[in-house]
Amino acid sequence: MKKIVLSFLVAGIALSFSATAAAQAAGPAGGHGKKEGGKGGPGGMRARQHKMQQEMFTKLNLNADQKKKVTALTEARREKMKALMEELRASGGDRQANREKFMAIQKSFHDDLMKILNPEQETKFKALRKEMMEKRREARKKNKPGPVTPL
Repeated sequence: MKKIVLSFLVAGIALSFSATAAAQAAGPAGGHGKKEGGKGGPGGMRARQHKMQQEMFTKLNLNADQKKKVTALTEARREKMKALMEELRASGGDRQANREKFMAIQKSFHDDLMKILNPEQETKFKALRKEMMEKRREARKKNKPGPVTPL
């Protein structure tokens, strides 16, 4: 159970960064205008996450409406996570209670995401996600950073 919850939390955090990457890809007017190399720059973590999200959209064969819904869902979750992070920085708080709040946001996101996908896409999503988690575990064993889990 802990592994499932942790994987949802990790996937949620990765997804929130991918929405940020999409907004920043437009440059200074659409983001913070990060220079090359940093987290938001070309080749940075956000760029990789955005790329992974786009690959996932393609692999799942999402239609335009589904892409729009997933992007909106991702943005809403990112805003909830951001607000919770700001609250935590200001107050500190109980670590376990805070973790439960993050997990609740992620569970809600996952449940809503599954409502957007059709049964075939849901099955494929779960298989792709499992594959990415296994690659990450293997990379950790070798002490190398693994791929970012999309969505």
